Amino acid sequence: MRNFILIAGLLFVLPTIATACPVIAEGVRTVELAEGDLIGDEPLGYPVVAGGDIDLSQCGYPGGFVIERPDYSFQILDIDGDLLVSVTSPGCDTVLLVNAPDGEWYFDDDTAGDLQPQLLVDVAPGRLDIWVGTFGAETCEAELTLF
Repeated sequence: MRNFILIAGLLFVLPTIATACPVIAEGVRTVELAEGDLIGDEPLGYPVVAGGDIDLSQCGYPGGFVIERPDYSFQILDIDGDLLVSVTSPGCDTVLLVNAPDGEWYFDDDTAGDLQPQLLVDVAPGRLDIWVGTFGAETCEAELTLF
């Protein structure tokens, strides 16, 4: 009987453990991105609410909170090379988590300065997933930029 209770208890806990980190899935928003979209001196900007209830420190990262699914999934059509990904928010300390089309994971907290993240991501055609988080448990309005 004791083993049955233990197994039954694990069945309720395991789904929680399995969803405790970000998952590779289509993002809340999906955008097609071609090399022609990046021509010019201005980065592309995308509004986002930074933060969430997934604690990245429990997933092997230094810290930060994101939502389970990516905030954005970019379908990279014909870009093959470096893409500068950053976040700006006057209201909070943001973090970035990126899964590149080749499966490589990238994380940053404050590289851009002023508590803002910035990553140089090697991309190729495929799906680029981006989570925009906050270092603390709060949420805030932010802008994701690609250049």
